[in-house]
Amino acid sequence: IKIFLYPLTTITELKSLTIFEKLLAPVLTSLMMALLIVGIGIYSLNVNRTIDNYKESTTFQGEKILLEIDGIFNAITTELGSYLSLIQPQNMSQKESIEYMKMFYDRRINKSVDTLFTIKRSGEAHTNRGMSSTVADRPYVQRMFKTGKPEWSDLVISKDTGKKVIACAVPGIKDGQYIGGLGATVNVDAMTDLINRESAEK
Repeated sequence: IKIFLYPLTTITELKSLTIFEKLLAPVLTSLMMALLIVGIGIYSLNVNRTIDNYKESTTFQGEKILLEIDGIFNAITTELGSYLSLIQPQNMSQKESIEYMKMFYDRRINKSVDTLFTIKRSGEAHTNRGMSSTVADRPYVQRMFKTGKPEWSDLVISKDTGKKVIACAVPGIKDGQYIGGLGATVNVDAMTDLINRESAEK
């Protein structure tokens, strides 16, 4: 395709600008290629930056959620420990255990706690809902007896409510002797709500 610039033909008497065309074509091609490469480079850079920013944001958000959950768990074990300074579940009757659990539950600080229960050395447990059962078969309770320290469970089904929960057991130790322990369950829905709330604030 020849380019005719009629204003110039009257001055230069050129019928066409073939030399100009030959010089311009490679330049335009090179320029287009350069622009294309630069465009791809900028796009790739933006995509990589977006991915990196997302990774950093997601990692930060995940760490924030874990820290908040860890804070809740620590607060619960501390609260149960404070209750154990007031009572000795090992020496309490079923009626006393249930009454104290109801009282502590009503006054609990951590509202994410779904159930409170006493734990005797035999594994006998009594909850704030008036239910009695054994938790001797629960691995986290067995670990508590073994370590003498607070222990948390994996996801389990509550014997008291039938819901999916995460449970903890906190031992009461006095003069080196086990004086009974306290347990608490946290409803999984509460943890899910926390995660969803934190994710929404992202």
